[in-house]
Amino acid sequence: MMVNGAHSIGVADGGPGLPVMDWSTTGGDLRIAHFVGLHALQVMPVGAWLIAKKDSWNLSWKTASVIVLSAAYALVVLILYLQAVQGGPVLKV
Repeated sequence: MMVNGAHSIGVADGGPGLPVMDWSTTGGDLRIAHFVGLHALQVMPVGAWLIAKKDSWNLSWKTASVIVLSAAYALVVLILYLQAVQGGPVLKV
């Protein structure tokens, strides 16, 4: 029986999962995209700080690099979300 509001898609909640995180290995799991998306709060400031430390780059290069980093991170979150919505596991264990 499928449940609306569950984090697993295509399989029942509580099935086989990855050790420690318990993310589904048999179906889609929305928690993965949520986890990666929330960690942007740590990754983006650190990435921007590291880019800002590049003295040989001018402001345009630094700005473009932060934009590319942001777009790449958003693309990863989108891919994880779409894979979960389609019911595909991230890893088959």
